[in-house]
Amino acid sequence: MAQPAYIIPANYYSNAAVDDVQHILDDLDTLLAANGWTVTAPGGPYTTPVDPWGRWFKLTFTRISATRLDCAMTDDQARVTSTREMQITGTQTINYYYGTRYVYIVNTGQEDTIFATLLSLYPESETVHNRYCVFFGTRNSGGTRTSNMVGCLETVRGDTNAYTIPGDPSTNMYLVYGCQQATNCVNTRHISGARRWYPAWSAGRDTLGTYGMRGRLYNVLLMMQGTGAIGTEFTIPIDQATTGVFKILNITYGTASYYYKAVRKS
Repeated sequence: MAQPAYIIPANYYSNAAVDDVQHILDDLDTLLAANGWTVTAPGGPYTTPVDPWGRWFKLTFTRISATRLDCAMTDDQARVTSTREMQITGTQTINYYYGTRYVYIVNTGQEDTIFATLLSLYPESETVHNRYCVFFGTRNSGGTRTSNMVGCLETVRGDTNAYTIPGDPSTNMYLVYGCQQATNCVNTRHISGARRWYPAWSAGRDTLGTYGMRGRLYNVLLMMQGTGAIGTEFTIPIDQATTGVFKILNITYGTASYYYKAVRKS
């Protein structure tokens, strides 16, 4: 059995001594350059490698102060997201989950997060549509924490060809096969008793009142709350011979937050 198309090589790094967001940019300079990203200058912008289908995105960061870091994403269609922010307080640990098609920057102290990713559209053509980028930041550009729920993600609307504004009813969501947004979730275990994990789908508005599936997030799985606390790591089979380590982040699914997302660590 081959690995799913949305499972790709993963990298992880943790820095426990971040007392200025400049250290985050210094880390990204090294980590992303070593993984094939284009680092235009110290502190970015940072551009993913062009994937086999010609897709990429660019992240532009701004150090507002020692404790505040802003970011915006530009995709390969020259569409730009809003500016989002993460913060630190004192000296905190920052974890980085990254690959050639995504990056997650997570402050483990207060779970502020910035992430951006391409989507896997398999089994359709990876360019069957051009709304294959997703962007997220815990705070708005003024520093106000909005949410760590996936309803605050930004994805391109089909009816405007522009990125959503977090909080817009058409903002991005995840859907999980076999689950509904309720306190109960069916099909969460195999008959053997083993926990089932689901790919994280991105969806967004195509026309007024109509939503379409965009694709799967790379190296992300969804699990029901109660399986483990934020920060818990799980070793999960990704094919019959290989396992991957996935870590639960403080980013939840749905207005009632019944599901967590876990990102591949190794």
